[in-house]
Amino acid sequence: MVKVLVVDSDPARAAGIEAVVRFLDHDACVLPFQAEFANVQAALALVVAEIAGARVIVADTHLDLDASARLAHTAELLALLKRARDRYEAPVVLCGDINEEPEGPSWNALTGFFTDAYAAAPRGPAATYSSRRPARRIDGIFTDPRIEVLGCGLPPGPAPAADYPRASDHLPVLAELRLPP
Repeated sequence: MVKVLVVDSDPARAAGIEAVVRFLDHDACVLPFQAEFANVQAALALVVAEIAGARVIVADTHLDLDASARLAHTAELLALLKRARDRYEAPVVLCGDINEEPEGPSWNALTGFFTDAYAAAPRGPAATYSSRRPARRIDGIFTDPRIEVLGCGLPPGPAPAADYPRASDHLPVLAELRLPP
């Protein structure tokens, strides 16, 4: 469970910008990975969005528990995201359940191309798994280096925290980002 809040590159228009998101429905897709392992068909979901006139690609994935499958899928998703970035001339935000902690091979491959938003601007606790007893950071938000990360971590506020274990075995991640002009 990952949520991204993108803040407009013009601070004067930043308030309430999430209400101005326009998704281009003809530029949304789910791309299954070619490398199949075990009984899992993993995929990359992506949408091209315009936020206050700035185009951005927002993608989401859930990588395999098996390390070799996870690494194969990571290579595929990086190739797909590079093609999307070049086609739409837009920065990329990738969200996902990576199923390994930072410094793992797939995480390192992702940070070779993206910025780990939490590492760039930590805000609050890092652990996302399990939602009942968080001890590991295996979910992340990764951004194009052109995107400024203002903060990343668990959403603030005590009220919904009690509901997280009922919704998922992972805690949510929130990133506040500023798109390039």
